[in-house]
Amino acid sequence: MTFVLTVKKVLGLSPGQLPSQPYRYTHDDAKKIYDLVLSGKLTHRSGHETTLLEKEFSEYSGTKYSVSTNSGTSALILAMKAIGIKPGDEVIVPAYTFIAVAQAVLVCGGTPVFADINDTFTISPDSVKTVVTTRTRAIIVAHMFGNVAEMGKILSLARKQKLFVIEDCAQAIGAKYKGKRVGSIGDIGCFSFNEKKALPTGQGGMITTSNRVFLRNIVASRNTGIETVDHQTDVTTFGYTMFMTEMEASLARSILPQVDLLNQKRRKNFSNLVKRLSDVGDLIFPYRIVDGAEPSFSRFACMVHFSHLTLTRDEFFKTIQAQGIPVKAFYPIPLYRYSLFQKRKDVLSGNTFPFSANRNVTYASLRLPFAERFFREQVGMEFSPYLSSGDIAYIVKTIKASIDNHRKS
Repeated sequence: MTFVLTVKKVLGLSPGQLPSQPYRYTHDDAKKIYDLVLSGKLTHRSGHETTLLEKEFSEYSGTKYSVSTNSGTSALILAMKAIGIKPGDEVIVPAYTFIAVAQAVLVCGGTPVFADINDTFTISPDSVKTVVTTRTRAIIVAHMFGNVAEMGKILSLARKQKLFVIEDCAQAIGAKYKGKRVGSIGDIGCFSFNEKKALPTGQGGMITTSNRVFLRNIVASRNTGIETVDHQTDVTTFGYTMFMTEMEASLARSILPQVDLLNQKRRKNFSNLVKRLSDVGDLIFPYRIVDGAEPSFSRFACMVHFSHLTLTRDEFFKTIQAQGIPVKAFYPIPLYRYSLFQKRKDVLSGNTFPFSANRNVTYASLRLPFAERFFREQVGMEFSPYLSSGDIAYIVKTIKASIDNHRKS
Protein backbone atom coordinates (compact mmCIF):
# COMPACT_ATOMS: atom_id res chain seq x y z
CA MET A 1 0.00 0.00 0.00
CA THR A 2 1.31 3.40 -0.93
CA PHE A 3 1.70 5.72 2.01
CA VAL A 4 0.11 9.06 1.29
CA LEU A 5 0.13 11.91 3.79
CA THR A 6 -0.51 15.58 3.34
CA VAL A 7 1.32 17.74 5.84
CA LYS A 8 0.28 21.35 6.25
CA LYS A 9 3.35 23.34 7.20
CA VAL A 10 2.56 26.41 9.20
CA LEU A 11 5.72 28.39 8.61
CA GLY A 12 4.60 31.76 7.29
CA LEU A 13 3.28 33.28 10.48
CA SER A 14 1.65 36.67 10.49
CA PRO A 15 2.94 39.24 13.01
CA GLY A 16 2.25 38.12 16.56
CA GLN A 17 1.59 34.48 15.67
CA LEU A 18 4.36 32.71 17.51
CA PRO A 19 5.40 29.06 17.30
CA SER A 20 4.65 27.25 20.55
CA GLN A 21 5.30 23.60 19.69
CA PRO A 22 8.31 21.87 21.30
CA TYR A 23 8.94 19.79 18.17
CA ARG A 24 7.75 19.83 14.57
CA TYR A 25 6.73 16.34 13.53
CA THR A 26 7.86 15.24 10.09
CA HIS A 27 6.56 13.09 7.28
CA ASP A 28 9.10 10.44 8.35
CA ASP A 29 7.72 10.45 11.92
CA ALA A 30 4.21 9.88 10.60
CA LYS A 31 5.42 7.16 8.23
CA LYS A 32 6.96 5.22 11.13
CA ILE A 33 3.67 5.34 13.04
CA TYR A 34 1.76 4.33 9.93
CA ASP A 35 4.00 1.30 9.41
CA LEU A 36 3.72 0.30 13.07
CA VAL A 37 -0.07 0.38 12.97
CA LEU A 38 -0.10 -1.78 9.83
CA SER A 39 2.30 -4.25 11.45
CA GLY A 40 -0.08 -4.79 14.38
CA LYS A 41 2.87 -4.71 16.79
CA LEU A 42 1.60 -2.01 19.10
CA THR A 43 2.97 -3.03 22.50
CA HIS A 44 6.37 -3.88 23.94
CA ARG A 45 5.40 -7.56 24.00
CA SER A 46 5.17 -7.76 20.23
CA GLY A 47 7.44 -4.93 19.04
CA HIS A 48 10.95 -3.69 19.75
CA GLU A 49 10.64 0.14 19.75
CA THR A 50 10.07 0.40 23.51
CA THR A 51 13.03 -1.82 24.37
CA LEU A 52 15.31 0.13 22.04
CA LEU A 53 14.14 3.45 23.46
CA GLU A 54 14.91 2.34 27.01
CA LYS A 55 18.45 1.39 26.00
CA GLU A 56 18.96 4.67 24.13
CA PHE A 57 17.52 6.74 26.96
CA SER A 58 19.90 5.14 29.48
CA GLU A 59 22.81 6.01 27.22
CA TYR A 60 21.53 9.56 26.90
CA SER A 61 20.79 10.11 30.59
CA GLY A 62 23.89 8.41 31.96
CA THR A 63 22.03 5.85 34.07
CA LYS A 64 22.25 2.05 34.09
CA TYR A 65 18.53 1.52 33.64
CA SER A 66 15.54 3.20 32.03
CA VAL A 67 11.97 1.94 32.17
CA SER A 68 9.34 3.45 29.90
CA THR A 69 5.90 4.33 31.28
CA ASN A 70 2.57 5.62 30.04
CA SER A 71 3.05 9.04 31.71
CA GLY A 72 5.28 11.14 33.92
CA THR A 73 2.75 10.71 36.72
CA SER A 74 3.15 6.94 36.48
CA ALA A 75 6.92 7.35 36.69
CA LEU A 76 6.52 9.32 39.93
CA ILE A 77 4.19 6.68 41.42
CA LEU A 78 6.62 3.90 40.51
CA ALA A 79 9.45 5.89 42.11
CA MET A 80 7.54 6.21 45.36
CA LYS A 81 6.79 2.50 45.39
CA ALA A 82 10.38 1.59 44.50
CA ILE A 83 11.82 3.40 47.53
CA GLY A 84 9.23 1.78 49.81
CA ILE A 85 6.99 4.68 50.81
CA LYS A 86 4.31 3.39 53.17
CA PRO A 87 1.45 4.87 55.23
CA GLY A 88 2.68 7.52 57.63
CA ASP A 89 5.94 8.18 55.80
CA GLU A 90 6.63 11.79 54.89
CA VAL A 91 7.97 12.94 51.54
CA ILE A 92 9.07 16.56 51.08
CA VAL A 93 7.77 18.11 47.86
CA PRO A 94 7.90 21.64 46.42
CA ALA A 95 4.88 23.77 47.23
CA TYR A 96 4.67 25.02 43.68
CA THR A 97 4.67 22.42 40.91
CA PHE A 98 2.24 20.11 39.10
CA ILE A 99 -0.16 18.28 41.42
CA ALA A 100 1.04 14.84 40.24
CA VAL A 101 4.18 15.23 42.37
CA ALA A 102 2.13 15.25 45.58
CA GLN A 103 -0.45 12.79 44.26
CA ALA A 104 2.25 10.16 43.70
CA VAL A 105 3.09 10.30 47.41
CA LEU A 106 -0.57 9.89 48.35
CA VAL A 107 -1.06 6.92 46.01
CA CYS A 108 1.55 4.99 48.00
CA GLY A 109 0.04 6.00 51.35
CA GLY A 110 2.65 8.62 52.14
CA THR A 111 2.12 12.16 53.39
CA PRO A 112 3.33 15.12 51.30
CA VAL A 113 5.14 17.79 53.30
CA PHE A 114 5.47 21.06 51.43
CA ALA A 115 8.69 23.06 51.27
CA ASP A 116 8.90 26.57 49.85
CA ILE A 117 10.54 27.45 46.55
CA ASN A 118 13.12 30.19 46.01
CA ASP A 119 14.33 32.46 43.24
CA THR A 120 15.34 29.47 41.11
CA PHE A 121 11.56 28.73 41.09
CA THR A 122 12.49 25.25 42.36
CA ILE A 123 12.47 23.76 45.85
CA SER A 124 14.39 25.75 48.49
CA PRO A 125 17.07 23.73 50.34
CA ASP A 126 16.73 26.11 53.31
CA SER A 127 13.00 25.41 53.51
CA VAL A 128 13.59 21.67 53.18
CA LYS A 129 15.81 21.75 56.27
CA THR A 130 12.98 23.17 58.37
CA VAL A 131 10.48 20.40 57.57
CA VAL A 132 12.61 17.27 57.91
CA THR A 133 11.33 15.00 60.71
CA THR A 134 11.99 11.47 61.91
CA ARG A 135 9.26 10.34 59.50
CA THR A 136 10.83 11.91 56.43
CA ARG A 137 11.92 9.33 53.85
CA ALA A 138 12.53 11.28 50.65
CA ILE A 139 12.72 14.62 48.86
CA ILE A 140 11.16 15.14 45.45
CA VAL A 141 12.97 17.82 43.47
CA ALA A 142 11.13 19.29 40.47
CA HIS A 143 13.35 20.98 37.87
CA MET A 144 10.74 23.60 37.05
CA PHE A 145 10.56 25.29 33.63
CA GLY A 146 13.73 23.48 32.60
CA ASN A 147 15.77 25.16 35.33
CA VAL A 148 17.90 22.93 37.55
CA ALA A 149 17.31 22.85 41.29
CA GLU A 150 20.12 23.43 43.79
CA MET A 151 21.17 19.79 43.67
CA GLY A 152 24.45 20.24 45.54
CA LYS A 153 22.69 21.50 48.66
CA ILE A 154 19.81 19.04 48.32
CA LEU A 155 22.11 16.03 47.98
CA SER A 156 24.27 17.15 50.91
CA LEU A 157 21.21 17.45 53.14
CA ALA A 158 19.79 14.12 51.92
CA ARG A 159 23.03 12.28 52.68
CA LYS A 160 23.18 13.66 56.22
CA GLN A 161 19.56 12.68 56.88
CA LYS A 162 19.72 9.40 54.91
CA LEU A 163 16.91 10.45 52.56
CA PHE A 164 16.18 9.39 49.01
CA VAL A 165 16.22 12.08 46.30
CA ILE A 166 13.73 11.74 43.46
CA GLU A 167 14.13 14.07 40.48
CA ASP A 168 11.03 15.20 38.61
CA CYS A 169 12.59 15.98 35.23
CA ALA A 170 9.32 16.36 33.32
CA GLN A 171 10.19 19.89 32.19
CA ALA A 172 13.95 19.49 32.03
CA ILE A 173 15.01 16.70 29.69
CA GLY A 174 18.60 17.35 28.61
CA ALA A 175 19.39 19.76 31.45
CA LYS A 176 22.63 19.19 33.38
CA TYR A 177 24.18 19.91 36.75
CA LYS A 178 27.99 19.86 36.92
CA GLY A 179 28.15 17.76 33.77
CA LYS A 180 25.57 15.16 34.83
CA ARG A 181 22.16 15.05 33.20
CA VAL A 182 19.12 15.47 35.40
CA GLY A 183 17.61 12.10 36.17
CA SER A 184 21.06 10.67 36.95
CA ILE A 185 21.90 12.92 39.90
CA GLY A 186 19.49 11.65 42.55
CA ASP A 187 18.35 8.08 43.24
CA ILE A 188 15.59 8.03 40.61
CA GLY A 189 14.62 10.34 37.73
CA CYS A 190 11.11 10.75 36.35
CA PHE A 191 10.29 12.14 32.90
CA SER A 192 7.14 13.10 31.01
CA PHE A 193 6.70 12.91 27.25
CA ASN A 194 3.32 14.59 26.91
CA GLU A 195 2.69 16.95 24.02
CA LYS A 196 3.91 20.06 25.87
CA LYS A 197 7.23 18.57 26.91
CA ALA A 198 10.55 18.74 25.07
CA LEU A 199 10.23 15.11 23.98
CA PRO A 200 6.54 15.06 23.01
CA THR A 201 4.94 11.74 22.10
CA GLY A 202 1.36 12.64 23.08
CA GLN A 203 1.64 10.77 26.37
CA GLY A 204 4.33 8.58 27.86
CA GLY A 205 7.22 8.93 30.24
CA MET A 206 10.41 7.37 31.55
CA ILE A 207 11.93 6.45 34.89
CA THR A 208 15.71 6.23 35.30
CA THR A 209 17.92 4.74 38.00
CA SER A 210 21.22 2.96 38.51
CA ASN A 211 19.91 0.94 41.46
CA ARG A 212 19.11 -2.67 40.53
CA VAL A 213 16.83 -3.20 43.56
CA PHE A 214 14.75 -0.21 42.51
CA LEU A 215 14.71 -1.53 38.95
CA ARG A 216 13.19 -4.87 39.97
CA ASN A 217 10.41 -3.15 41.92
CA ILE A 218 9.72 -0.69 39.09
CA VAL A 219 9.53 -3.36 36.39
CA ALA A 220 7.24 -5.63 38.40
CA SER A 221 5.01 -2.78 39.58
CA ARG A 222 4.60 -1.51 36.01
CA ASN A 223 3.42 -5.00 35.05
CA THR A 224 0.59 -5.48 37.63
CA GLY A 225 3.08 -7.04 40.05
CA ILE A 226 4.04 -9.91 37.76
CA GLU A 227 7.62 -11.16 37.68
CA THR A 228 9.04 -13.85 35.41
CA VAL A 229 12.19 -15.64 36.58
CA ASP A 230 13.60 -18.72 34.80
CA HIS A 231 10.40 -18.87 32.74
CA GLN A 232 8.34 -19.14 35.93
CA THR A 233 5.72 -16.44 36.47
CA ASP A 234 4.76 -15.21 39.91
CA VAL A 235 2.99 -12.17 41.40
CA THR A 236 5.34 -10.70 43.97
CA THR A 237 3.91 -7.24 44.65
CA PHE A 238 0.90 -5.10 43.92
CA GLY A 239 1.16 -3.16 40.71
CA TYR A 240 -0.37 -1.27 37.85
CA THR A 241 -0.53 -1.35 34.05
CA MET A 242 1.72 1.53 33.05
CA PHE A 243 3.30 0.58 29.73
CA MET A 244 4.29 2.89 26.91
CA THR A 245 2.99 1.99 23.45
CA GLU A 246 5.23 1.20 20.49
CA MET A 247 3.91 4.28 18.67
CA GLU A 248 5.00 6.58 21.48
CA ALA A 249 8.37 4.86 21.70
CA SER A 250 8.91 5.24 17.96
CA LEU A 251 8.26 8.99 18.14
CA ALA A 252 10.51 9.33 21.17
CA ARG A 253 13.34 7.53 19.38
CA SER A 254 13.06 9.98 16.48
CA ILE A 255 13.10 13.05 18.72
CA LEU A 256 15.67 12.02 21.35
CA PRO A 257 18.76 12.56 19.13
CA GLN A 258 17.52 16.09 18.41
CA VAL A 259 16.78 17.19 21.99
CA ASP A 260 20.19 18.74 22.67
CA LEU A 261 20.12 20.79 19.47
CA LEU A 262 16.58 22.00 20.22
CA ASN A 263 17.69 22.92 23.75
CA GLN A 264 20.62 24.89 22.34
CA LYS A 265 18.16 26.96 20.32
CA ARG A 266 16.06 27.55 23.44
CA ARG A 267 19.16 28.52 25.41
CA LYS A 268 20.18 31.10 22.81
CA ASN A 269 16.67 32.57 22.68
CA PHE A 270 16.37 32.62 26.48
CA SER A 271 19.64 34.50 26.85
CA ASN A 272 18.57 36.98 24.18
CA LEU A 273 15.15 37.49 25.77
CA VAL A 274 16.46 38.00 29.29
CA LYS A 275 19.19 40.38 28.13
CA ARG A 276 16.73 42.53 26.17
CA LEU A 277 14.27 42.64 29.07
CA SER A 278 16.93 43.62 31.60
CA ASP A 279 16.48 47.36 31.08
CA VAL A 280 12.90 47.15 32.36
CA GLY A 281 14.52 47.58 35.75
CA ASP A 282 13.39 45.87 38.92
CA LEU A 283 9.93 44.88 37.66
CA ILE A 284 10.72 41.58 35.92
CA PHE A 285 12.71 38.72 37.44
CA PRO A 286 13.47 35.50 35.51
CA TYR A 287 14.60 32.46 37.46
CA ARG A 288 18.11 32.37 38.91
CA ILE A 289 20.43 29.75 37.42
CA VAL A 290 22.71 28.09 39.98
CA ASP A 291 26.45 27.66 39.40
CA GLY A 292 27.19 24.52 37.43
CA ALA A 293 23.66 24.24 36.04
CA GLU A 294 22.77 24.01 32.36
CA PRO A 295 18.98 24.38 32.13
CA SER A 296 16.95 23.09 29.18
CA PHE A 297 14.85 26.31 29.07
CA SER A 298 11.70 24.41 28.10
CA ARG A 299 9.59 27.27 29.44
CA PHE A 300 10.14 30.95 29.99
CA ALA A 301 9.03 32.02 33.45
CA CYS A 302 9.48 35.24 35.38
CA MET A 303 7.96 37.26 38.19
CA VAL A 304 6.43 40.65 37.46
CA HIS A 305 5.93 43.14 40.29
CA PHE A 306 2.36 44.11 39.50
CA SER A 307 2.18 46.20 42.67
CA HIS A 308 4.30 48.75 40.78
CA LEU A 309 1.95 48.76 37.78
CA THR A 310 -1.52 50.16 37.19
CA LEU A 311 -2.85 46.92 35.71
CA THR A 312 -3.49 43.53 37.26
CA ARG A 313 -1.90 40.31 36.09
CA ASP A 314 -5.14 39.24 34.38
CA GLU A 315 -5.23 42.55 32.54
CA PHE A 316 -1.58 42.13 31.60
CA PHE A 317 -2.32 38.64 30.24
CA LYS A 318 -5.22 39.91 28.14
CA THR A 319 -3.14 42.77 26.76
CA ILE A 320 -0.22 40.57 25.75
CA GLN A 321 -2.36 37.66 24.54
CA ALA A 322 -4.35 40.01 22.31
CA GLN A 323 -1.10 40.66 20.46
CA GLY A 324 -0.49 36.99 19.78
CA ILE A 325 1.87 36.13 22.62
CA PRO A 326 0.56 33.14 24.64
CA VAL A 327 1.62 34.24 28.13
CA LYS A 328 -0.07 32.54 31.07
CA ALA A 329 0.27 31.30 34.64
CA PHE A 330 1.35 27.67 34.53
CA TYR A 331 -0.19 26.46 37.80
CA PRO A 332 -2.85 28.46 39.62
CA ILE A 333 -1.97 28.16 43.33
CA PRO A 334 0.46 26.49 45.74
CA LEU A 335 -0.42 22.81 46.10
CA TYR A 336 -1.34 23.06 49.78
CA ARG A 337 -4.22 25.41 48.92
CA TYR A 338 -6.12 22.70 47.03
CA SER A 339 -9.18 21.29 48.82
CA LEU A 340 -7.60 17.83 48.92
CA PHE A 341 -5.02 19.13 51.39
CA GLN A 342 -7.03 21.82 53.14
CA LYS A 343 -9.69 19.23 54.06
CA ARG A 344 -7.17 16.37 54.41
CA LYS A 345 -9.44 13.96 52.58
CA ASP A 346 -10.68 12.91 49.17
CA VAL A 347 -13.50 15.41 48.83
CA LEU A 348 -15.39 13.31 46.27
CA SER A 349 -15.34 9.99 48.17
CA GLY A 350 -14.93 11.26 51.73
CA ASN A 351 -11.98 8.89 52.27
CA THR A 352 -9.46 10.32 54.77
CA PHE A 353 -6.67 7.85 53.98
CA PRO A 354 -3.71 8.32 53.78
CA PHE A 355 -3.99 11.58 55.73
CA SER A 356 -5.36 9.61 58.67
CA ALA A 357 -2.10 7.64 58.82
CA ASN A 358 -0.15 10.76 59.80
CA ARG A 359 -1.94 13.38 61.86
CA ASN A 360 1.23 15.39 62.48
CA VAL A 361 1.09 17.12 59.10
CA THR A 362 -1.54 19.83 58.60
CA TYR A 363 -2.07 22.30 55.79
CA ALA A 364 -4.91 24.65 56.76
CA SER A 365 -2.71 27.43 58.11
CA LEU A 366 0.31 26.78 55.90
CA ARG A 367 1.62 29.83 54.05
CA LEU A 368 5.04 29.62 52.44
CA PRO A 369 6.20 33.16 51.59
CA PHE A 370 7.94 32.72 48.24
CA ALA A 371 5.30 30.34 46.90
CA GLU A 372 2.55 32.76 47.96
CA ARG A 373 4.25 35.61 46.18
CA PHE A 374 5.18 33.54 43.16
CA PHE A 375 1.68 32.35 42.35
CA ARG A 376 0.49 35.97 42.32
CA GLU A 377 3.34 37.34 40.19
CA GLN A 378 4.39 34.51 37.88
CA VAL A 379 4.17 35.04 34.12
CA GLY A 380 5.31 32.47 31.61
CA MET A 381 5.02 30.88 28.21
CA GLU A 382 5.98 27.69 26.42
CA PHE A 383 9.43 28.31 24.97
CA SER A 384 9.50 26.77 21.52
CA PRO A 385 12.89 26.16 19.89
CA TYR A 386 11.36 27.48 16.67
CA LEU A 387 11.13 31.05 17.91
CA SER A 388 13.19 33.32 15.67
CA SER A 389 15.25 36.35 16.68
CA GLY A 390 12.41 38.41 15.18
CA ASP A 391 9.93 36.62 17.43
CA ILE A 392 12.07 37.39 20.48
CA ALA A 393 12.27 41.06 19.46
CA TYR A 394 8.49 41.16 19.08
CA ILE A 395 7.94 39.58 22.51
CA VAL A 396 10.32 42.04 24.16
CA LYS A 397 8.79 45.04 22.41
CA THR A 398 5.26 44.02 23.39
CA ILE A 399 6.06 43.32 27.05
CA LYS A 400 8.12 46.48 27.44
CA ALA A 401 5.36 48.62 25.94
CA SER A 402 2.77 47.19 28.30
CA ILE A 403 4.97 47.75 31.35
CA ASP A 404 6.14 51.23 30.35
CA ASN A 405 2.56 52.31 29.66
CA HIS A 406 1.35 51.14 33.07
CA ARG A 407 4.09 52.13 35.50
CA LYS A 408 2.86 53.84 38.63
CA SER A 409 4.13 57.38 38.90
